[in-house]
Parts: sequence; structure tokens; C-alpha cells
Amino acid sequence: MDLLAYADGTDKTYSNITFVLACIASVGVVAVLTRVAMLLARRNAHPRAAEIELLAIIWGILALGSAIYTTVRQWNWDKQYMQNLLSGYGDPHEAGPGYPWNWWGVLAVTYLLLVAWGSWKKRR
Repeated sequence: MDLLAYADGTDKTYSNITFVLACIASVGVVAVLTRVAMLLARRNAHPRAAEIELLAIIWGILALGSAIYTTVRQWNWDKQYMQNLLSGYGDPHEAGPGYPWNWWGVLAVTYLLLVAWGSWKKRR
């Protein structure tokens, strides 16, 4: 009987649990931030509350996509890096993938503008 494939199913580092917890934390943080922006607009009876809520949802989708993509990319790189190191082909000084700081800066400024716009009280 020939061995056609081999897959090591043991995860001694618990990286799968770490990965899942990081993704769940990302979902939780983005959901709370999105909800805060939406509630500010609604509680202040902003005349454009519906538009602010829509923009907050779009912001949340983009922020969550960025966070999950970055988590997956980093997790895959770490896994491949360790595999290369253990096999003897890896470079111990190799740098990992960078974080999308520019994109996260745009998302942060957009969020601050949404919160400022939503907390602007209607003049009577």
C-alpha cells in the first residue's frame, strides 16, 4: 500500500484556536464601533440618521474585511515560515507581511468623521 498523501492534523501550538479567537475579536470590535456610530446618529435625532447608519454599515464591512484579510494573511505566513524554518529552508531573519497602515488610517479618519457627523445635534 503506497502512501499517497500525508497531512499532519495535530496542532501543538493551538494556532487554530488563536486564529479563530482573533477573527471573533475582530468581528466584535468592528460590530461595537459600527453600532456606536449608528446609535449616536439616532439618539441625536440627526436629520440624516439613515444615511449615517448606511455609511456606518459600509464602514463596518470594509473594516472587518481588512481585519480578517490581515489576520488570515499573517496566520498563513506564520504557518509557512515555521514550516520552512523547521525544514531547514527558512531564513530566521525574514520579515513577515506588513500591515495596511495607510488603509487603517483612512478607515480611522472615516470613522471619526462618521462619529462627528452623527453626534452633531440638530439646531432648532
